[in-house]
Amino acid sequence: MTDMERTVGQLEGRVGSIEDRLERIEDKLDSVVNAVQRARGGWWTLMVVGSAAGTLGALLATWWGYFTGGHR
Repeated sequence: MTDMERTVGQLEGRVGSIEDRLERIEDKLDSVVNAVQRARGGWWTLMVVGSAAGTLGALLATWWGYFTGGHR
């Protein structure tokens, strides 16, 4: 085995380990992206529910005033 063959073998081994590491990083990044997307959906749901509850509360308060005679 020549020095060149030995060097090529070492480099092939290093490239293989780098590829494995890159694959693990990609898997972790996919997990982070999925978590962010789920969180974004959760915030959107909270905003919709909160807005609907606020609107309903305002309507009920207005109607309550009309029905109890408090609104002139």
